[in-house]
Amino acid sequence: MAVDYEGVDGSTNRAVITAAKDRIAENRAIYESLEAHALATYAAGSAEAAIAIAAGAARFGYSRPTGLFVSAGLEQMLLEIGRRHIPDEGERPPRGDREHVLHVFTETYLVGGHTRLARRWIDLDPSRRHSLLVTSKDEGVPVWLEDAVTASGGVVHQHPRQKPALARAHALRSAAAACDVVVLHTHPYDPVPLLAFADPAGRPPVVVMNHADHVNWLGVGVADVIADFREAGRAVSIARRGVAADRIGHLELPLPPQGPVGDRRAARAGLGLDPDRPLIASIASGYKFAAVLRPSFHDLAVEILRAVPDAQLIAVGPDMDADFARARELTGGRVFATGTHSDITPLLHAADVYLNGTPLGGGTSLLEAGAAGLPIVSYIPDRSSLLTLDIASLDGALVRCDTPEAYVEATVRLLGDADERHRIGSLTSERVAHHHAGAGWTEQLEALMALAKAVDPAPAPVAVEPAEVTDWEAILDAVHVAGNIGMGPEAALFVEGADPMAWPDRFAGQQAPATPPAPAPTIAPAPSRRAVAAPRLVAETVDAVVDRFRVLRSTGGASQFVVAVAPEALDEAFPLLEAALARGEDVDIDIVQRPGLEGVLQPGDLCLTEPASAEELLAARVGAEVVFLAA
Repeated sequence: MAVDYEGVDGSTNRAVITAAKDRIAENRAIYESLEAHALATYAAGSAEAAIAIAAGAARFGYSRPTGLFVSAGLEQMLLEIGRRHIPDEGERPPRGDREHVLHVFTETYLVGGHTRLARRWIDLDPSRRHSLLVTSKDEGVPVWLEDAVTASGGVVHQHPRQKPALARAHALRSAAAACDVVVLHTHPYDPVPLLAFADPAGRPPVVVMNHADHVNWLGVGVADVIADFREAGRAVSIARRGVAADRIGHLELPLPPQGPVGDRRAARAGLGLDPDRPLIASIASGYKFAAVLRPSFHDLAVEILRAVPDAQLIAVGPDMDADFARARELTGGRVFATGTHSDITPLLHAADVYLNGTPLGGGTSLLEAGAAGLPIVSYIPDRSSLLTLDIASLDGALVRCDTPEAYVEATVRLLGDADERHRIGSLTSERVAHHHAGAGWTEQLEALMALAKAVDPAPAPVAVEPAEVTDWEAILDAVHVAGNIGMGPEAALFVEGADPMAWPDRFAGQQAPATPPAPAPTIAPAPSRRAVAAPRLVAETVDAVVDRFRVLRSTGGASQFVVAVAPEALDEAFPLLEAALARGEDVDIDIVQRPGLEGVLQPGDLCLTEPASAEELLAARVGAEVVFLAA
């Protein structure tokens, strides 16, 4: 019996999209009001306060879809402030024989997509020196990134976020003077690069690595070149950000070289699975599988497994929620949702087919599946969408399906044809190795660097005529709402009466005008929780903490993750944390240099600890909730 696809291409799905588009319109009104507030504050004579409000507006526009991908008003204001306060410093210092690249971050993480991307970039580009600057330092740079920078002959610059934005922008401008190219990996709401590079005279060319191509971001006004990694992102850069096509380069996501893949039957046996039963793998953060549209991923998985009665499906990332439990029941127990896992390599070596999730697909995990020689089936009804990774490097290898029926049929066909699986899997592996970890990636990098040196400085951003909000933007909003994704501590900024300078990640040090010309808008703050731990520095305990962080992130139980480490133990802690993080999906972890949780733990935090520990007593005293690790 087929699954009942309630409302497919009809009333149910259309209602979801319509409601999301209504929310996006409301978000846009809030964003535009914040933009007006920033401009009026600057007109009243307070540059630092205007910068902070602009950063807050940009952070809201990043975390909540607005239908906008650039703000010419905010960018032009920040460029004007930068030109007035951070002029060119004159002659640039002499440079060495090797080209020098400055990678700029808002903050770095022990693990995190764009932090790891920079490390892989440095590893794959040994002919150049690579330096690093962090505009809003909190707890330091991961040791593995600092080591890569130092080994290349570069240096690390860090600037506390407590310093005024203009002071940090001046420091960035000074550091860049000694470099040949600047690459921005910054957060979408960081105003410091716009301020630093507003005056084009004498500065090196600036490349923006467009790691957040699906959201609004600051920086178009200094983006001499944008490095897009997929065609759909390039189209948004042109149509929705107003960037000229000849200023856009292409750079695939870098990936470390992969080891050999062994016998898949033996790998299944090693996982305790029947070696003779076909196995499907799917890996992504849990919220990406949200059943906001029909058919959902769960519906399609049921159809596939009913067509192949001995097959099994393992989804890493999501927990066994009601939708996965229903799929498991309908397939006689052949669907497994395991939550996050510390090491996905054994599953990729055991699987026969990789099924890219829907409505949001995986990113790096999809490339890792391809590197492991798996054929990849992906549901891509709209190639202009940014909901899933659809990239040129996999043309001819990725099994793209534009209907749910084709998605089911392609997976069923591959499960029954070992020769075709091997052919497509081998082609996919070759493509990933060449374009993401080999000569193909290096060729793209050289073309990008040549383009950066050839173009004139970026022109001032222009207002882009608002486009009709697409269905994919609405689906993204619906998924974020369903998974409680997108709003963090910054929501408090927009509560009526809140001091716009008092948000946790403020970019300035002085107050806004007492009576701002335009009022800040009102929205209700969204809940946000921290998960905090001070683990014993042994591999088992650190692994347990990181695994629990992944579960909390995928289920929405926490949005910020903190580990306290004594300063003298940092050298011991970093390798343990790095090893734990390397075995699973990315989690952004802040390191606090404290010997324990005293002074770190706050009311409402989730305190991850072992039973009968000092942290358990501390949590009771401060009003934090205890989450026990395995004894």
